[in-house]
Amino acid sequence: MRVVLDSNIIVSRFLSPHGVTAQLLDLVEKEHLTLIVSESILTEYQEALMQEPVKRRHGMNDAQITEAVEELAQLSVVVVPKATVTVVTDDPDDNKFLECALAGNAPYVISRDSHLLTVGTYEQIHILRPHIFLEMIAAEDDAA
Repeated sequence: MRVVLDSNIIVSRFLSPHGVTAQLLDLVEKEHLTLIVSESILTEYQEALMQEPVKRRHGMNDAQITEAVEELAQLSVVVVPKATVTVVTDDPDDNKFLECALAGNAPYVISRDSHLLTVGTYEQIHILRPHIFLEMIAAEDDAA
């Protein structure tokens, strides 16, 4: 299953290595989920992890952050979005996650961002909180 992860999910994973967001990244590492990213999303991951308050909490230096983002890129399918969307009007920068999902045929964007979550669904792309997504795939596994 192909997914796009908002940068808040990635940051949360590095701040809490045993939480819900860690479970998502574990599924990516085990190849149960395919992470779809674009270069602009990878850049945002790195910038978010390098913010001083975040760095103080996760304890990684710049080189370790760069290495972590490079590892994420290697685990991912990197796409080049062709279409520009203007769905998220309150925070237009968040549109990159929908553009990436469209380019990578990802039916899910996982986020905790209220601007994205308010959209709900766009072009068959469902925007879900991480725990809702994990509950959904667990239910699918149980049904199979």
